Amino acid sequence: MMAGLMNVDGLSLTERLNRKAAFRMVKNRAAELEKLEDEALIDLMDAGESRNAMIDGRVVARIEKTKGSAGNRFKIKDPLAYGAWLHTNGYDDNVYAAPLPTDVAKTRSFIERVVSEHEGELPDGVEVDGGRPAALKITVNKDEQRGMFERTQLPPAMNLMLENGGVL
Repeated sequence: MMAGLMNVDGLSLTERLNRKAAFRMVKNRAAELEKLEDEALIDLMDAGESRNAMIDGRVVARIEKTKGSAGNRFKIKDPLAYGAWLHTNGYDDNVYAAPLPTDVAKTRSFIERVVSEHEGELPDGVEVDGGRPAALKITVNKDEQRGMFERTQLPPAMNLMLENGGVL
């Protein structure tokens, strides 16, 4: 349990599922509202301007509008594609000759064979991918989410964020 958060030991699976959905709805709604504020503040603030945000007379954050960067800069997003284009269009003096593995050499079976032939040693540039851990995926019913914030009173699952002295 994170410090300062309410104790949730003993909750049932159903209670935890309901809480997870409620938290996601609040997160989604907050993101929508924050985006609207971002758009308004970008128009209202000058580049480089920094202001305090206050709640109940207390400074809770500092918000700054960055200066941004000038347009028309170039960014190479795919060096291999750019190199191939340069080569094809006669800029050979500006292209390195680089050995790259073929598609076959990138397959799992090929790499397993190479590793086996080299007594388990991984070739340079190859690493074992341990996969990714299990994660939760949540799909919120958008109609229910909209309705949640149009009510005059939040449902109990939403109120739990306001319980415990307002500690989220």
